[in-house]
Amino acid sequence: MEKQLGSVWIQLPCIDQLGSCTYDDVCTLLDDAIPPGTSCPEPLLTYGIPCHCPFQEVHLSPGRGDAASAARCHRAHRHGAGGFG
Repeated sequence: MEKQLGSVWIQLPCIDQLGSCTYDDVCTLLDDAIPPGTSCPEPLLTYGIPCHCPFQEVHLSPGRGDAASAARCHRAHRHGAGGFG
């Protein structure tokens, strides 16, 4: 996970399983936060983003003019900031 500080992006550390963390079992974390059978919270519900496992594979691509966001996402993924953070 990165945060913009002025014109510089800095990586947020993993603290108490939040931030730039690697999660071994994200499904258990989700079940603890949002019990199975419970509706997904906003804004996930509004945008149709699932919050329960198993997840179906999706392919996302940035919209036109969104190269900076795509680069940040790629950089975060490359550095192991997957999962929630």
